[in-house]
Amino acid sequence: MPEAETESLPDRIGAAVLTVAERSGWARVTPAEVALAADLDVHEVLRSHPGHEALVDEAFRYTDRLALAGRTEADPSEPVRDRLFDVLMARFEAMKPFRDAIASYLRGLPLRPVDGLYSALRLGRSMAVTLEAAGVSASGLGGYVRIKGLAYTYLWVLRTFVQDDTPDLARTMAALDKALKTVDDLCGMVPGFGRGGRVKGAEASDAGDGDGVASAPATATPARTTRPGDEPEMPPDDD
Repeated sequence: MPEAETESLPDRIGAAVLTVAERSGWARVTPAEVALAADLDVHEVLRSHPGHEALVDEAFRYTDRLALAGRTEADPSEPVRDRLFDVLMARFEAMKPFRDAIASYLRGLPLRPVDGLYSALRLGRSMAVTLEAAGVSASGLGGYVRIKGLAYTYLWVLRTFVQDDTPDLARTMAALDKALKTVDDLCGMVPGFGRGGRVKGAEASDAGDGDGVASAPATATPARTTRPGDEPEMPPDDD
């Protein structure tokens, strides 16, 4: 863990939760064990995190904060896919020291349906944070769709991450790039989440379109209006 004196109390607790889970399993994540790992008085932990679920929730929030640490405002000139790739890879890098703990948590979810419900809520919050950090709105109905789509993408890549023993997470990067490309190809019609996606705060220039397809950036390659084999009919010969 980072030096205690440079960390806030929530960060010390979040890091300690993951340390305890990595070392002893999630069943041992208790206020007493976390206080011991964080070098805190147990009453300091209990005041803000009175039980197991509150401690696990802090671990999720801690990874959110780690993923965003040191990041600057998203560059709207970059493609949405590239921005999401950067933020998600920062999250995987932050989780790398605790990969075994995360793998064991995932394995145990089928046996803990209540934890599964909490995890779905936490995941939605984390994906909303990821979208906003990438400069994509997570608000409204469109934001809800983006959060769900990104959550499925993240979970698909997470399966690779927990088994990725490469020092630079090369397998995870390849899986994430492939997954985001698939989303880009298949879901570009979702405003803010695809090749035609707009950054947060952009005007709804397509408000009058019936299909809800987002306007493509000005530098994008013009879309094909016909598919291969669908060439327009030629006019009949005059003779």
